[in-house]
Amino acid sequence: MGTARSDRGVRDLAEAVLGRLRRVDPFSVSDDRAVEMAAQLLRECGRAFFAALAGMASESRRARVLASRLLAALPPARAGESKLVVRAAEHLVAFDESAVQANALLALFAQGPETRLSRRVLQAERSRSPSVTRNLAVLLAHSATRSQAVLEALVGLSRHRRAATRYWATLGLANRATPRSPAALRDALVARVGDRAADVRGEALRGLVRVRHRDAVELVERELRRKRSDTSALRAAALAGDPSLVPALREAARRPHFEVWMRDELEEAISACSGQRSARRA
Repeated sequence: MGTARSDRGVRDLAEAVLGRLRRVDPFSVSDDRAVEMAAQLLRECGRAFFAALAGMASESRRARVLASRLLAALPPARAGESKLVVRAAEHLVAFDESAVQANALLALFAQGPETRLSRRVLQAERSRSPSVTRNLAVLLAHSATRSQAVLEALVGLSRHRRAATRYWATLGLANRATPRSPAALRDALVARVGDRAADVRGEALRGLVRVRHRDAVELVERELRRKRSDTSALRAAALAGDPSLVPALREAARRPHFEVWMRDELEEAISACSGQRSARRA
């Protein structure tokens, strides 16, 4: 009896929250205001807030945009609330609406790398929206989920037409790379060594060093001798720790494009390749 009364109370409060939110224009709410609203509603309404978000998801695109923005504005939740956030985000990401999907993916990212990712979330890979595929790539790159489905999604995203999506997907592949990595991961990294974007190439090289690819050092040296390379290539060199890379590293530092903010990465790479100290974990 008490449970039924409690559930009814949650439903009544959720309906009251829905009434308030129906009057809000999601496109006029600033990010700061969304954070304030989400924190206030969670504090005042608890579970009823998530029930209201579920109700908004079934109403209209306008309502779903607001629901997804409020969900993305929430800070990392406590254990009990985190499950509610993930459930709401998975529900919203299923709608083929770019703004809603992008926000739902941000909400999942905010819950931390240990969040389990369902196939429903991974289906966002099919989106034509650059913001959706980028957010998915960022989410997967930092995820602790090591399923075959996540690997396949990262491989697919590493071939995306947008460089930002390719970068995050390739970073995710590099983070997963080990000497025991499957051929699919290794092949995806090799494919990105020739990418147009320097940061994508650098992450691919970092991954190849981690899998101990037989040509990794040679490929890193070739990248360092390009007119433009990225800090990720310097991290790959530091991870390789091969003395043959020192001349290429010193040559890279003399080029006009070399930025001052890259100096620490360069010194780390030179030290590691000179055997002076171990490279930090990359």
